[in-house]
Amino acid sequence: VAEARRGSGIGRRVMGLLQLVGAKLELDCVLLTVFESNKGALAFYEAKLKYGLDRDDPSLFGREECYRLLSKSLPKPKPLGEAN
Repeated sequence: VAEARRGSGIGRRVMGLLQLVGAKLELDCVLLTVFESNKGALAFYEAKLKYGLDRDDPSLFGREECYRLLSKSLPKPKPLGEAN
């Protein structure tokens, strides 16, 4: 999101739409890559959207890279006939 528009809710709406589409497609999670130097984006994804370090992030294998892999599980669809 352009710096002038940060904090306006655009990022949250785009990510919410992405998560909704992923859930409708019955995907397990959303996985994203963030540069380590992009502290604002890391804080946004981790603190505001509750993304966590993905199990395949290189740092978990003793490798230091310039990026982080973050992911968030998506809700499982409810069985047919179950209330919303």
